[in-house]
Order: sequence, then C-alpha cells, then structure tokens
Amino acid sequence: MAQRLTRPIHGARIFRIAVVISFVLILAACAGSSFKPREACLVIEASPSLNLYDGEAHALNLFIYPMTGIAVFHESSIDDLVAGKTVGGTTGPPLSVMISPGEVREFREAFSPGTSVIGVVADYYQAGMELPGNRRGVVQGKCSFFRSDKIVLTSRDLLVE
Repeated sequence: MAQRLTRPIHGARIFRIAVVISFVLILAACAGSSFKPREACLVIEASPSLNLYDGEAHALNLFIYPMTGIAVFHESSIDDLVAGKTVGGTTGPPLSVMISPGEVREFREAFSPGTSVIGVVADYYQAGMELPGNRRGVVQGKCSFFRSDKIVLTSRDLLVE
C-alpha cells in the first residue's frame, strides 16, 4: 500500500492565507462601492403662496444638480443654472422638477458615483423685483430613516433646513 505524504499546515501559513483572502475581499468591497449609484433624498416643501406673480401663486421649476463639490455651483450664474445648462463639477445632467403651491414632495433619486452634494436652483419669477430672493442651495441629500435634508420654498426664497 502506498503511503501518502502529507505536509502539516503550520499556523504561520494559515495566517498568511487568511491575510491574503481578507485583503482581496476588502479590495473587492471598496471597488464595488465606488461604482454604485449615489442615492439622494430630499423633502421639498412649497408654501401656498409659492412663486407669487400678480398676487397669485404659481408652480415653480426646480433644477437639481448632482455635484462633486460646491465651489463651481456657487460660481455659476443663476441664469445658466435655471436654463438647465450643465456646468463644471456635475456628475450628470440636471433634473427638472415642477412643484405646485402648497405641495410637499419626497424626492429620491439615484445619481452617478462621485456625487457628494446636490445643488438645487429655483426658477422664481423675477421681473420687476428690486431685491431678488435666494434662488439656490446645496444639500448633502443623504438618505436616512430618521431624517432627510429639507428644501423650503417660500413665495420668493429657497431655504435649506
């Protein structure tokens, strides 16, 4: 009968194998998460007197920009942003969302990987206004069971809460 030669597995060899397997699993997990879409969540709350014109409330168009950072968004002109133009630092095209007076909407969207913040621009009626209101804001847009970022739209201002 042939005798089988076996080599005992030493503790050091098992440890090296475990380290290599752990390293490969960590790399796979990290690489996989960088390619996953970034989910963003917002609550948008509009005043009943939203976007006043001639004493009447009107629907308002919002542009939601997925961004890598806030600098380029704040440096861009409001006119370019409300025209829906793609500006530097975006990770995808802007989304247009129409909000009615008094509406409360939960917004949830998957954006491209690399999106770190969400820029929001409101296309308020501006003609004849001496002092235009705030028309842009930036939020993290992180999705959470307990809390989401909130955008409040008043008669002429976009507020981040």
